[in-house]
Amino acid sequence: GEIYNHKELKAMLSDQTPFRTASDCEVIIHGYDEWGVDVASKLDGDFAFVILDDQTGEVYAARDPVGVNSMYMGQGPDGSL
Repeated sequence: GEIYNHKELKAMLSDQTPFRTASDCEVIIHGYDEWGVDVASKLDGDFAFVILDDQTGEVYAARDPVGVNSMYMGQGPDGSL
């Protein structure tokens, strides 16, 4: 995928923790830390991603509104996702 407005979103973040990469997708993680599940509504682009929140154990999955990128989910024999 590609996040077209990643530079604008990076500038909106109040936490100015340095990014580790120049990837347009890294803004998703920093955005999730700041905006929670509202991060997907701020993204302009084509994307599909899953975040496992280590603190809550919750899984957050999002895909662009047009559905450009596919998202699949499967279950292992032990019940894992």
